[in-house]
Amino acid sequence: NIAKIVSFMTDMPEHVGGMTLNRWCGSSMQAIHSAAGAITMNAGKVFICCGIESMTSVPINGLNYSPHPVLLKDQPNVYLSMGFGNPYGDQWNYEIVEKWIDLLYYMNIKTISISDTIGAAKKEDIKTVFSNAVINYPTIEFGAHFHTKPNKWHEKIDTAYRAGCIRFDSAIQGYGGCPMAKDELTGNFPTEKLITYFNSQNIPLNINVLHFESSYNEATKLFSRYK
Repeated sequence: NIAKIVSFMTDMPEHVGGMTLNRWCGSSMQAIHSAAGAITMNAGKVFICCGIESMTSVPINGLNYSPHPVLLKDQPNVYLSMGFGNPYGDQWNYEIVEKWIDLLYYMNIKTISISDTIGAAKKEDIKTVFSNAVINYPTIEFGAHFHTKPNKWHEKIDTAYRAGCIRFDSAIQGYGGCPMAKDELTGNFPTEKLITYFNSQNIPLNINVLHFESSYNEATKLFSRYK
């Protein structure tokens, strides 16, 4: 996401979003159209739009892993998709996951978020992945990027936490998620559910409760416009 990379490198606050889109030669104009539409819908007040062209990440022989060197050094963070199973019928086992973790380890990646792409992760697979990865790669901080149905959230976080995972991605009210999920109830992991779980375990969180409540209320007002 080159837009988010730019926000980091220009010292913008971390909460400032960045969106990259591709319409080939019309990308910069599409960025302006998208920003204008967002302003019209009162979804933002100020947007920075620009275009960039770089073929260094997509050479003639195809797409290769080509991270930004500054972020690779200062913020090496990788998202590992389909980390708890392959919903498309391809082969999956923990050995395949570890193969990719091992590759990232030798690239000096320090943080890996393992993803449940469409909310289909099984309890036993979550336990297997984290209980092995955390022990075998102690220098890597592993995180869980779960997609979940409303009635499945507790077993996923509880299993991951007890297997050694202490980093979790989330979104307020669970908005968003993988568009390939077959069930419209499957969304991102709700931040408020994470807070509920850790409070029930008497685990201290570095969260300002009043600020979070304010953010939650603002999210409710925002998303209620589009129901």
